[in-house]
Amino acid sequence: MKDYIFSKIKRQKYSQIVVDILFIYLSIFIAYFLTFTLFEQRPFRLSHFLDRLGPWTVILIFYIFVFYLADLYEINKIKDAFRFFVTMTLCIFTASFISSGILFFLTKYVIGRRVIILHIPLVIVFLMLRRFMFIYIILKREKPLRLALIGNSKIISHFIDEFFRMGLTEFRITQICITDRNQENKPSLPESLPASVSIYERIEDILENEDFDILAFDYTQLEMSKEDIHRILQVKFEGKFICDFPSFYEDLTGKIPLSYIDNRWLISEGDLQRRVSKLYMMSKRLLDILISIILLILTLPLRALICLAIKLDSKGKILFRQERLGTRKSRFICYKFRTMRMDAEKETGPQWSSKDDPRITRIGRALRKTRLDELPQLWNILKGDMSFVGNRPIRKYFADQLAETIPYYDLRFSVKPGLTGWAQVNQGYSGSEEGQFEKFQFELFYIKNMSILLDLFIVFKTIKTVIQRKGE
Repeated sequence: MKDYIFSKIKRQKYSQIVVDILFIYLSIFIAYFLTFTLFEQRPFRLSHFLDRLGPWTVILIFYIFVFYLADLYEINKIKDAFRFFVTMTLCIFTASFISSGILFFLTKYVIGRRVIILHIPLVIVFLMLRRFMFIYIILKREKPLRLALIGNSKIISHFIDEFFRMGLTEFRITQICITDRNQENKPSLPESLPASVSIYERIEDILENEDFDILAFDYTQLEMSKEDIHRILQVKFEGKFICDFPSFYEDLTGKIPLSYIDNRWLISEGDLQRRVSKLYMMSKRLLDILISIILLILTLPLRALICLAIKLDSKGKILFRQERLGTRKSRFICYKFRTMRMDAEKETGPQWSSKDDPRITRIGRALRKTRLDELPQLWNILKGDMSFVGNRPIRKYFADQLAETIPYYDLRFSVKPGLTGWAQVNQGYSGSEEGQFEKFQFELFYIKNMSILLDLFIVFKTIKTVIQRKGE
């Protein structure tokens, strides 16, 4: 997980946030300086700035949060200068308006309208400067890491397809060694592969060339001689990064690739067998209890309005009760607001819900989009059937089907199900066996890496998903 959260692209995002914080504080400082020296014509003291640092920090937090929601730290979104300028300006005015409105009622923290007005154009100029610095000084000068691949053609073809689909600009594939070239009916390499990539038949050829910074290999079907192993260790000690496909893919995508692993990998992977910290589990349960109680109280008026809307929209019960599987396949009753008509499965029986499912009611569609249909699950969390973060609970009918087609599927029941999870914020809705296959790869990543840090990461991404109306 450390390599995923602190990957090169993630570190670039974090550096952008740090620079934004520094620039925002600088704009505030200059705004105070101009206010005192030019408009009020009296000496400026550092205390004028420091005394109001607290309320300004509140405004700064709003800025960073709104920028995050608007994807202003996504590299592919900030390359368009005009779009970045318009989006950033709207975000700054929105954050300033909301935070200033809150501080207006706290007279103790009045910071002055002139200072607020002056700092806005300064922030816009500074953040445009940050964008220029990041794109034309950092990105343009950084060379992508050279990547070499060793493995059978099927796995390498799948990896290359994923590689170009994700648009990984921080890497460049330079060499490939196909270990099953002499086998019949082997799949061909993707057409998207650049002509500049060198393709070899022997491992020693790719090691002799050394036109790579990272060497990723498929160990599940790869047989290496002692000489190959000795040479790989030699280039590793020379400073090259050597890793297996599952680990490299996991660090890139945040999911464990079922196509690249086997029983040996599962047994030897220590993080899947580690004991989860008792302190972590106790802290997580305590937070589940406290936050669920607070939210049950705060959302009481909202839940009352939802109940009324469901009753007026369609006939039937307001709450939907359904048996789901929890930890170690223990059964419990999961509660949701009803989003489908009452006879949804009368004729068809259990089936996956599709994106434009005709069984969903008008109010149900809005509830699913905002995920408000899951508010009753706060009671499941308080009872201990679920947690706020985990793998989503599933019905036994579907679990039995998926266990027959997805390898190691029962591993997902080793953790308590959650209201949100790593698969939900990355994969979204998956109303098919193929989609559930993808989801399970994210769920395995969570099982392997579960921690307070990852839980917080999931919570922030969930908030972003709900606000951007990407829920299902």
